[in-house]
Order: sequence, then C-alpha cells, then structure tokens
Amino acid sequence: MDDRQAIEVAMAAYSQALDARDWALLDQVFAEDVAAVTLAPDAVRGRANFVAMISGFLDPCGPTQHLFGATLATVDGDTATSTTPFRAFHCDQLYATRTYEAIGRYHVRWRRTPEGWRATRWEYALAAHVGDPSLLGAAIPQAS
Repeated sequence: MDDRQAIEVAMAAYSQALDARDWALLDQVFAEDVAAVTLAPDAVRGRANFVAMISGFLDPCGPTQHLFGATLATVDGDTATSTTPFRAFHCDQLYATRTYEAIGRYHVRWRRTPEGWRATRWEYALAAHVGDPSLLGAAIPQAS
C-alpha cells in the first residue's frame, strides 16, 4: 500500500470508528499530540481529549453515517496533508423522529510513525448543516 492509500485507510477507519462507536480504533488515526480545530473557540489538544469530545457528541446519539468523498493527499517525506469532503447523518433512533446532518471538509496534517500515518492536526470545516443539533450529546458551538 502506498502512502496516499494508507491515509485513505486512516480516514476510513475514522468513519468506521464514529459509526461503530469504536473509540479505540481512533488510536490508529490520531497522533497522541493531535490538535483538533473544530467550531469551538480553542483547539482541542491531545488524542484522549479529542476522542472524549467526539464520544460526548455521539454516544448519546442514535445511528449515524459518516460518508466521505475522495481524499486528496499530498505526501512530502514523513509528513502529509489531506482534504476529505464529508456528509454526516445523525438520527435519534432506528425510525428517526429527529435528525441532524452536516456537510463540510476535513483538512488534516499527517506524520509518518512506526505504526503508520497519524493525524497531528485535524480541522473540521463545516460548510452547512440542517436539522436538530440538540440530538447530539453536547452543544455545538456556533461559527462566528
């Protein structure tokens, strides 16, 4: 597998981890020192803190589906950058009465490690959202 494919696999692991609530799988995606730039005013620093934030949103939620478009990755030695468009669907239960959907892009910086590529900076760039954001287990900061 080449470097770009390895980054695509890491992005797929992220999607699978979120939808399966398999938080340990995110160890294969994020570096221990990852900085996450979200809609919150300050970056979330560290894998444990970032995973706690993600699980705080999704654990109380019903079924989800995080779909990705093609990842465009540029590799430069032992670092890389990528951009991946996403569409994230969330509902309260199997026969949904409340839903929340978001579209945007993930802009990611990667570092090659002995275990494989790991994200060192994860930016969640929201383009639009629709539905009931209170469905998620934590307040969604509003973009300024």
